[in-house]
Amino acid sequence: MDKELLARKLYSERVNSLLGDCQLDQSILSEMWESKASPSDAAKAIIDSQSEFEGPAWLSRYLNRR
Repeated sequence: MDKELLARKLYSERVNSLLGDCQLDQSILSEMWESKASPSDAAKAIIDSQSEFEGPAWLSRYLNRR
């Protein structure tokens, strides 16, 4: 396994561990990998893309707290 493939695999595993129960969006993950974003930024971008919550802003902030 070459270094870049190994690095991408480790990056994907780290983002997956940060997401927990959320689904891993491969398109966003690839985009974040290419832009050299940190795993935590990639996880945040995936969570933000999946959150289609329609309710009060305070409730959304409460639900998205970590």
